[in-house]
Amino acid sequence: MPAGTIDLASVASLTEGSDNPVTGTIERNAMTGDGRRKRTMTDDRSGPDDRGTGGTWLWKRASSLGGQIVGALVTTVSLSLGYMIFNDYIAPPPDLSGNWKFTVAYEETALAEFKGLQVTYQVLLVQEGLKLTGHGEKLSDRGPTQAAVDYAGDRRTNIRVQGTVARNFFSPDTLLLHYSEAGRRRESATIHRLAQCGREALCGCFRSTIADTSGSVWWRRRGGLERMYEPVDRPDDCRGANCGAAAGQCG
Repeated sequence: MPAGTIDLASVASLTEGSDNPVTGTIERNAMTGDGRRKRTMTDDRSGPDDRGTGGTWLWKRASSLGGQIVGALVTTVSLSLGYMIFNDYIAPPPDLSGNWKFTVAYEETALAEFKGLQVTYQVLLVQEGLKLTGHGEKLSDRGPTQAAVDYAGDRRTNIRVQGTVARNFFSPDTLLLHYSEAGRRRESATIHRLAQCGREALCGCFRSTIADTSGSVWWRRRGGLERMYEPVDRPDDCRGANCGAAAGQCG
């Protein structure tokens, strides 16, 4: 058999019973000019059955991903609705808008004459969501060793209040309030950390740049004009706090 040719009978015996297609080419012998058919085998591994199997796998994969996405969306919507129902109907945030009076008790101060002083203010608060803003005035000073002082007219110093409500689901909500006071000598800043004591009262602690003062503070909703200049009655269940401790020291 001339070199460079393949015996067709041998190839047929090798490929008998095989599903792989066999293709043929014509090889012409340069010496004799005889044309002989050369058979080569090709292995097509991506037959119709395999392609069908791959399409099925892709479909199953896409269906699985689609189910996961739908499940995640349902979970997100359910959690959002549950939070809104809880927040709006089961445990809504406190409604703090309105007219308030509060009294700060100077317990720690850099000036000895201020120790034991009680200063009372009135404030109009406006609540939008969990944010608070307001405007107020100083009403009176009451000290253990000095005469009571009531402020009226242009003797009242003004304060501007800003604050936020921190929602706590396993303890009372807490409030962080800040106000600046335009004093006669200079402007000062004060922070209140408060928690609700019932529906009409707040209590907690304060720290101020006025003589580096800290102590207890309690708020009550203001009713009529009676006892306008008198300090706010301290709630029975308000224990007060040092501002270095956690806010919200109500019983």
